[in-house]
Amino acid sequence: MSRPRICPICKTPMAYIQESEAIGGEKRLTRYYKCPACGAKIVDEVLRVVRVNGEVRIIIEQNGSGKLIRPQRAPRRRLPPRKAR
Repeated sequence: MSRPRICPICKTPMAYIQESEAIGGEKRLTRYYKCPACGAKIVDEVLRVVRVNGEVRIIIEQNGSGKLIRPQRAPRRRLPPRKAR
């Protein structure tokens, strides 16, 4: 049994997730590791199913280096300066 992948940002064990989506005439299956604590993702593999000239093609993009996708944080809301009393 292999050891779980550890998040490079917060050192928490990551979950392996798979999600599928349809974009136009293309179907995409993405497999990635996701940190439950900080939300960082490491893409493992992307499978694309495309129809070209009546033929169905499966394109596999394996990411051996493990591209890290850092979570997007909302910008901090600045409060107006306090009024002097």
